Amino acid sequence: MSNRLMISIQLPIDPTDQEYAAVLDFLKVHAGDQKPVTPSEVVVAQNTTPPPATEEAVSAQFDARGIPHDERIHSGSRSLKNDGTWTYRKGADKNLIAQLEAQYLAAASTPVTAPSAPAPSLPAPGGVVAPPSLPLPATTKTKYQTLVEFIGRNPPLEPALVEAYVKHVGVASGQLADLAANEALAEQLQGLLTSALSDNGIPVL
Repeated sequence: MSNRLMISIQLPIDPTDQEYAAVLDFLKVHAGDQKPVTPSEVVVAQNTTPPPATEEAVSAQFDARGIPHDERIHSGSRSLKNDGTWTYRKGADKNLIAQLEAQYLAAASTPVTAPSAPAPSLPAPGGVVAPPSLPLPATTKTKYQTLVEFIGRNPPLEPALVEAYVKHVGVASGQLADLAANEALAEQLQGLLTSALSDNGIPVL
């Protein structure tokens, strides 16, 4: 096993002669009594971080047809033919070439559309707030309707008594229904019946 000293030194990708000389001077100082180190024995750990991609580098990834470089069918040197298309790899299968290039060309011709905005969703039935219900307008009762309800609330006003009072207000037939078209007589009759109940000490309902 060799006992020679191995030193790893980082240098730029393209070191200058002065940088190489500085490395050799460093090795001469620190190598001591070891065998003199030649430039071929210096292990240079170069910066492997790739430089940022430039526009030219990006364009070099595609040929004139917009097909990216594919090592399965294209030359590893990334060389282009006179028409701007990739140079094919020696021995590449023609069927594979046709298949892959057809896929790349189809992908390149497919337009990219922006995602459509989602349709507005309707609120769930449970979340719908019903408008406040408005009170229905009160139906105005006629004097005749009020009279009929009054008679119905007061049982002592028997049919025979009501008929007598109907005749008293001027309706010869004695029929209560004949007052439906005469508001004044219907109001007058209710007043007479109310007085009759009160005069006899009967509560008016």
